[in-house]
Amino acid sequence: DIVGFDPRGVGRSAPIRCVDDAEMDEFLGADPTPDDPEEEKQVEEIGRRFAEACAERAGRLLGHVSTIEVARDMDVLRAALGEAQLDYHGSSYGTQLGATYAELFPERVGRMVLDGAVDPTLTGIEPALGQAEGFQRATESYVEDCVSGGGCPLGEDAETALARIPAFLKELDAEPIPVENDVVGELTEGWGFYGIIVAMYDEAGWPILTQAFRQAFDGDGSLLMLLANLYAQRDSDGTYQSNSQQ
Repeated sequence: DIVGFDPRGVGRSAPIRCVDDAEMDEFLGADPTPDDPEEEKQVEEIGRRFAEACAERAGRLLGHVSTIEVARDMDVLRAALGEAQLDYHGSSYGTQLGATYAELFPERVGRMVLDGAVDPTLTGIEPALGQAEGFQRATESYVEDCVSGGGCPLGEDAETALARIPAFLKELDAEPIPVENDVVGELTEGWGFYGIIVAMYDEAGWPILTQAFRQAFDGDGSLLMLLANLYAQRDSDGTYQSNSQQ
């Protein structure tokens, strides 16, 4: 048997939804790089409201969605299957679940594959810094590919093209650009950031990102917003398909 499952609080396992769809739009569309006291205050306020909403709407469940508790759930699945040991494949955060399970139940570990392992010893901001480094490498590779293909809308050389991306996001911060066929109506710096980021997970998305940049530089943020929606698992009518961002 091959069994997949949604960890506690996500997917169909009593999903925690801290805010409604409109509030989620505000959260993701907010400025990710506040550069003055007023913007910092706005980001802090949005984050505070989000945390308070989680505490209010999730109730007691919020205190019981830890990695350790999900790893214990995995042992319940093993027992339900009637298996003496757990054969497991996990990727990304799933590797942390697998490592935690092995620590809790070493005698019950069967064949285990951990793909793209997350270091369980990292704490605080360290995982985010590691992810940022990975995105930086991917962005540099994308830029080199864009420039080498000719006609790259970001610039004719890698240095210029790489600098154009944060400059573009700063332009969005000052003046969002229109988006067609989406309830948000405009592409903010936050949405532009997620539209760029999602293409860095798979180079198959690079040609689409290049076209999205080309359109955005002509004043149309629709394609970049479409990419952002892929990241957020969101429909253009503002409906979120899951609570993956919460």
